[in-house]
Amino acid sequence: MSYEEMLPSADKWLHADGSVTSMSGELILPPDPARAAQYASMSPQAAKWILPDGRITQEMPIVDTTVKRPTLYDAVCPTAAATVEKDLTGLPEDYVPVAGDVIMVKFTGGTNSAAACKFTIAGGATLYNILFNGLATNTTASAWKAGGTFPFYFDGTNFQQLCYAKETDSNTTYTSFFEQNLTAMKLKINPTRAIDRYQLVLERTDGTFDKPLTAAYGTGKTKAVNTATDFKVDGLIWYYATTTALAVSTVSAATTNFLNQTHQTANIISYSLNGADNLATYSWVYLVGIPQADPMTFRLDPTSVTSWYTTTKPVTDDGKVYIKLGYFSDGTIFSLVSDHPAYWFKDGAFRPYLTRGV
Repeated sequence: MSYEEMLPSADKWLHADGSVTSMSGELILPPDPARAAQYASMSPQAAKWILPDGRITQEMPIVDTTVKRPTLYDAVCPTAAATVEKDLTGLPEDYVPVAGDVIMVKFTGGTNSAAACKFTIAGGATLYNILFNGLATNTTASAWKAGGTFPFYFDGTNFQQLCYAKETDSNTTYTSFFEQNLTAMKLKINPTRAIDRYQLVLERTDGTFDKPLTAAYGTGKTKAVNTATDFKVDGLIWYYATTTALAVSTVSAATTNFLNQTHQTANIISYSLNGADNLATYSWVYLVGIPQADPMTFRLDPTSVTSWYTTTKPVTDDGKVYIKLGYFSDGTIFSLVSDHPAYWFKDGAFRPYLTRGV
């Protein structure tokens, strides 16, 4: 590789005799009296760099700016809630967004009430559309709550919001919860059992979905555990956030109400977990399962109406698998996470459960 084919960086060294080598010692340019004289005139403490055009400098050269690396910036949007053109402040002076930039925007001007918003930068004349789901500007007020910080990606033309913040039941915005807003989910449910309202649904070994509780929807906290169904340890877990039950069906049921990574204030606790009386506040909640002949298959622990979920990690090998379900804050606030790693107590520690192929 010739020098001209290499980017200017800290791996090309100028020596006292005017020669240039790579960091590994490969000779790039032979000794040269002119370069040696320039070397002698420069600070002996500073490294010397040679650029592709032959110039020598003791300052670190700037790498080719056409090679764009993703850059994260922080900005503040103080614009009033009802104003469409949202101004970004706090960015570097004369900043112009480049494809790949990610900007964390803190909204201080009030909870947004404007639709089809655009960004301006430090009061500039250029307006940048804000895309949602990569399609088009949002036609309703976006969920940016006062004090909330949200990430945006610049694709070279538009800013794309990377997530939503909303409570799925009421569309109330929250400052700290980033949610995945699902528009339609097709799940094939257990052909022998309907999915009641406000219920968790777990993936069965045949790829269909079933609920953990056998009883119908209700406010009681003594609904029996579904002990007759084998679920996948590494299966999907969703929440059926609707006011009507989903009837038994042997075909895919299209609905907007199967949700994951969702912030719930009551329903998932009262109706799907048999209440929260046995949960420790500010703790991760785990499903508790009994592994079957296939260790990647489990049945819910049927010891009691609350034994199939817990916030208490085991301290001995109890032969059970613990699948991370979500996070319980306090009162009735629960957040279902989108990924559900499994754990067990083995070899003296609470550690990741085995995986397929082990």
